Amino acid sequence: METHARRYALIGFVVLAVFVGVACGFIAANRASTPGNEPTASRGADPSQTTAAGASDGGASDSQSTGDQLTPIQQRAQDFLTAYTGEADDTAWLEAMAPMVTAEMRASLATTNRDAARALAGTQIGDAQDGAVPVLSGGDTIATIRLVQVADNEDGTLTEDTPWIVTGIDYTEPPQGVALPLSSTSRYEISVAIQPALATIIAQPGGLTDEARAAQITEAFTEPNAALQIPRTAGPETRINMGAVHDLQLSADANGNLIATVVIPWQVDGDPVAQWTTLTVRLTRTQDGAWAAADATNL
Repeated sequence: METHARRYALIGFVVLAVFVGVACGFIAANRASTPGNEPTASRGADPSQTTAAGASDGGASDSQSTGDQLTPIQQRAQDFLTAYTGEADDTAWLEAMAPMVTAEMRASLATTNRDAARALAGTQIGDAQDGAVPVLSGGDTIATIRLVQVADNEDGTLTEDTPWIVTGIDYTEPPQGVALPLSSTSRYEISVAIQPALATIIAQPGGLTDEARAAQITEAFTEPNAALQIPRTAGPETRINMGAVHDLQLSADANGNLIATVVIPWQVDGDPVAQWTTLTVRLTRTQDGAWAAADATNL
């Protein structure tokens, strides 16, 4: 009997121990799953959350810093765009851009319709490529600023520190009937525009009198003071055929006017040998903003 009693007591003790262990495990599990009772290590110490938050903050900062760091050509384009779209009076407006543009670009800006400039306000610049910096609006390129580097040292070499200069701006969809600054197509447009005026000076049918020639020059130029003084290339009875403008270079004179220096081929009718004449043409604008010949001199 005593042996059986001890055996039953031992079995009871084991059962009780198992029951207590299960109960404790259940309570601990229940506490861990209750909201607000999470272990401290899992609240704010989750490695995945810390890395993601750190990467997000750090990544945004690095990206912003990289985006704000403009290259020299972008910085010059941005400075020009800021001045170009500004609201300063005309004199201050030109003075602000003068150090950033070529002399001929400044001359064209002096007669530019500023509404075309204001249309680019609030835009951004994009990545530069081959001397061109796009002007972006909503991700679309609405204009392109053209720049070159001009050597400013005695030996004429270009370095990383050589400044960028704005030579023109191309509108993706140029407004019609508006005076615009120089663009990448301006030289061609100017040569076409002034070709008829140049013909009144150089070309002539046989038998053209001096009075008739002067009348043609007066009609073709807006202020033909010097143009009327350019002598004929041959006598009134000689027929002269003129070719298209062979070369055109733009510059600005001391008064800030845009100047086109052109080389023109011509031939006496029946003579196979071409002759060449160089003329300097002062440019002006028509009412619709196009370029036209104001006056000309021969070199």
